[in-house]
Amino acid sequence: MLLLVIFAGFAHGASQDQDAVIPPPERPGVTPISLQLPWVHQFEFAGFYAAIEQGYYLEEGLEVSLREASAGVSVVDEVVSGRAEYGLGNADLLASWGRGAPIVLMANLFKHSPLVVLARQDSGIRQPRDLIGKRLMTQPMDLNSAEISYMLHQAQVRPDQMQQVAHSYRIKELVDGEVDAMTAYITNQTYELQAAGVDTVIIDPANYGADFYSNNLFTSQKEVQLHPERVAAFRRASLKGWRYALEHPAEIVDLIYRDYSQRKSMAALYYEAREVTKLISEEVYPLGSVDLQRLHRLQEVYLLSGALTIASNDLQSFVWQGRDELQPEIALTEKEQLFIQKHSRLRLCSSPDWLPYEGVQDNASIGIGPDLMREALAGVGIEVVDVVSETWNEALQAIKDRRCDLLSAVVPSSDRQPLISFTESYVDVSNAIVTRDSQAYISDIRELKGKSLAVLTGGIHEALLLRHFPDIRLKNYATMDKALLGLSKGEVDGFVDTIATSGYGIRQSGLQNLHIAGLFPYKTPLSVGVRSDWPELRTLVQKAYDSVPEGRMNEIIRHWVQVTAEPEVSNAVLWRAAGIVILLMTVFLVFYSRLRRANQALAQEIVQRRKAEEATLRLNDELISKNQQLETLSRTDALTGLKNRYHIENTLEEAVVHCLSRQKGLSVMLLDMDHFKQVNDRFGHNTGDRVLKAFADIMKGFSSDRLIIGRWGGEEFLLILPDTDLGAAGQVAQEIRRKVETTFFPDVGHLTVSIGLAALQPEESAYQITSRADRMLYQAKSSGRNCVMTDIRGARRSELP
Repeated sequence: MLLLVIFAGFAHGASQDQDAVIPPPERPGVTPISLQLPWVHQFEFAGFYAAIEQGYYLEEGLEVSLREASAGVSVVDEVVSGRAEYGLGNADLLASWGRGAPIVLMANLFKHSPLVVLARQDSGIRQPRDLIGKRLMTQPMDLNSAEISYMLHQAQVRPDQMQQVAHSYRIKELVDGEVDAMTAYITNQTYELQAAGVDTVIIDPANYGADFYSNNLFTSQKEVQLHPERVAAFRRASLKGWRYALEHPAEIVDLIYRDYSQRKSMAALYYEAREVTKLISEEVYPLGSVDLQRLHRLQEVYLLSGALTIASNDLQSFVWQGRDELQPEIALTEKEQLFIQKHSRLRLCSSPDWLPYEGVQDNASIGIGPDLMREALAGVGIEVVDVVSETWNEALQAIKDRRCDLLSAVVPSSDRQPLISFTESYVDVSNAIVTRDSQAYISDIRELKGKSLAVLTGGIHEALLLRHFPDIRLKNYATMDKALLGLSKGEVDGFVDTIATSGYGIRQSGLQNLHIAGLFPYKTPLSVGVRSDWPELRTLVQKAYDSVPEGRMNEIIRHWVQVTAEPEVSNAVLWRAAGIVILLMTVFLVFYSRLRRANQALAQEIVQRRKAEEATLRLNDELISKNQQLETLSRTDALTGLKNRYHIENTLEEAVVHCLSRQKGLSVMLLDMDHFKQVNDRFGHNTGDRVLKAFADIMKGFSSDRLIIGRWGGEEFLLILPDTDLGAAGQVAQEIRRKVETTFFPDVGHLTVSIGLAALQPEESAYQITSRADRMLYQAKSSGRNCVMTDIRGARRSELP
C-alpha cells in the first residue's frame, strides 16, 4: 500500500518538479516499454538507470521509459491496465494478488523493507509499546502496511491508542518537536534528521518479526502469457543493471543528479546508496531471488491482519517461473569454452535413495546434489541430463564405464581414482549411528565392538569402518530402505550414514522402532565427481560451483534438510527384565533352579542399570556441552570465528551505556576490505572465504579487552574501543591499515582496507555512532580507498589522530 497506491508518501520526501516520464529517443528495431516507479527519481531505482545508461536494455531489443509516480496513481492498476508493462511494488503486492489482481512477481530487489518508525531521542520512545499516547506522524496506508501493522500487533498496540497526526512528508514537525515520532524510510529520513542534528531512535519492524521484501519487480499475467521472451529479457537486463549500480555507486549517483533529479543533494544520494546496498544484502542473497517460505510467512501475516481472508497454497503461480537468475560472470579458458561447445549436455548419475542429498523420482534425479548441480552448470550454459541407476554402486560403475559424466554428491577417495576426478567439497556432513530404540544413547562407537553394523555397498562409511574400527562386523546392503528394514528386524545392531539421510530414511520408512542413537566420529566431505578423461570438466565444474552465491546454496540446502535427531536413553527393556526377575522370585520354593537364573538375571539387570545410568550421565554432560557450543555458535560468525552481527551490536550497546554512565570515551571503527567483490569474481567464493578468514586472523591479533572485534556483514568488520579517544583509536586504525597492506594473502596477493572512525558523543546511541563511522567509511571508499577517515565532530584538538 505504501508504494503501490499514491504519490504523496513520506518515504521519499520530495515534490514533483520534473516530468513524470523520461522517455528515451525513438530507435528503429526495438520495442518501447515502460516501467512504472512508485516514487520520484532517486538511488532506490539505481539499477534501472544503469541498465539504460549501459545499453543493457537495447542489447535485449528494448527501449525503456521510466515513469515517475503521480498523485492518485496506483502502480498495480497501471500494470494491470497495460498502461505500463512493468512496475515496482512493496510487500503489498502479495495481498493484491491474493485479492485477485492478475500480476506476477518477476524479481525481488530489497530483501528487507526500509519502512521504519523514527522517534525523537527525548521522547522516551524506545519500543512499539512506548508509542501509546504519543504523537505519531503517519498516514493510514503506513499503519496498514504489513511491516507496521504486524509490529504493532505483536506489541499489542492498537492504532487508536496513538495520537495520529497527518503526514506532511517532511521532517520539520519532528525537528520542531511538534510530533514525537514519524513513519519513514531508513534510506532517506534518517539522513535528513542527522543533517539537522536531531537525535533519533529507530524502531525497525524487522526486529519484531516483520522482515519482509520490498521493491519487487512485477508485471501482468497477460504480459507473461503474450510476451514471455520479453519478460525474461527485461528481467535479465534489469538485474544486470542493478549489478552494475552496486559495483559503481558513485558513478550512478552522478548520473541521477545530472540526468534525472536534483531534488536530493549528492550527499543524500550517497547516503541512500549505502543504505540501499544493505537492504539488497547481495552478499547473502542472490540478486533478484525470491524465497517461497518468506512469501508464505507474509501471507500468514496478511491473514492475521485481515488483509486476506483466504490463503493460497499455490504461491508458485505468483512467482515468475523462468530460469534467469543473474550469476556472476565466470572467467573460462579457451579450452573450457570449446569443451562447452562440444558437450552442452552432460549425463548425471545419482544414488536412488540417499535423500535429502540424492534421490530419484519419476525417473529424474532430485535432492541437494542434483539441484545444486543444475543451478551451477546452468550458469555456464550446460544442461544436465539424468541417467537413472538402481543402486549407488551402479551409479559409480556407470561413470567409470563412461556411461555417465557426473556424480553430484560423492566423497573423494583414492580407490575411486584415477577413473573419477573430484572438485573441492561444497559441504561437510556429519554422520549418525542408527539403532533400534531399545538401544540407549551411544556416546562412543567403540561401545559397538563385536557387534554388527549395516552399511551401503560402495559407500564411504564402509571404508571408514574397515579402516578405523576393524573389530566391528559389517553387513552390506544395496539400498538404505533395505538396510533400515534389516536393522528393524534385528539382522544387525546398527546402521551408519549421514544424519540428514538417516533421519529422512527413518521418517520415510515408517519404522517406529528406530532412532538416531549417537554420532559417528568422522565427517564426510561431499564433492562433485567427474569423469577423469576430460580434464577441462573438473575445472569448469569447480568454477561453476564457485559462482553460485552462498545465499542461493543455503536456500537449496534448507529446502531439503529437515531432520530431527533425538538421541535418548530408554529403560523400558530394563523394567520388563525386572518384572521377570520379580516373577521368578515369587516361585522360589517350587523352582529352586530358576532362582539361580533369576539371581543371574538380576545381576545382569544391575549391570545394565549401571551402564544406563552412566550413559545418562554422559548424555547430560554432552547436552551441557552442546548447549555451551550452541551458545557460542549463536554469538560467533561461522566463517571467521569473530563475534557475529547480533553479538557485536549487543556488545556495542552495552559499551555505550557503560561509557556514558561513567563519562568515559569510546571509539568505533568500521572496516571494509577494498575491491573484495573482485576477489570473489576472479578467484571464486571459496578463495574469498579463505581471504576473509586470513583477514579475521589479522584482526584477532589486535583483539584485547580494550579492542573488541566482530563481523558486521560481508567484508565489513566493526571494532569497539572502550575508554579510547580519537587520537589513540586513529593510531590503532593506521596500524591495522598498514598490517593489512603488507600482508600477502594466499592465491590473491596484497589487499587493502578502508576504515571509518568516530567517537561517542554525549547522549548518543549505538546506532548513531555506527552511522557516523559508516559515513566516514564511505568517504574513505570515495577518496581512493586504503585510508582512514575520522569524524572529528566534538573532538578536542589533542584527540585528533
